[in-house]
Amino acid sequence: MKYPVKHLFNAFPTYEITFSPRPDTSVLLTLKNARETFSKVIEPAMIFNEKMVGRLIRELRRDMKIANGSLSLNTEQGAFLANRANQAAQAQRQAQAPKQWLSA
Repeated sequence: MKYPVKHLFNAFPTYEITFSPRPDTSVLLTLKNARETFSKVIEPAMIFNEKMVGRLIRELRRDMKIANGSLSLNTEQGAFLANRANQAAQAQRQAQAPKQWLSA
């Protein structure tokens, strides 16, 4: 496929998908519909590689199931994923915070 990112749009047809550049050269991927919003920080190369787009789709589906409570985790997995989610959320907040907040 010429544009592998099309797989992402096909996998989530009920979501509006946006890409926002971040100062650290990564990209904030946001999936939004009337009920929920999911965000994930990704590397730009991911949307141009078919295998990486497939992996991204699987990760997003897993993250959505975890968020909706339809996927249970054992304690070790839950702690690992919670830590990763907290790190991603913190990075997202820092990227969206005005510059003067970061220097305080």
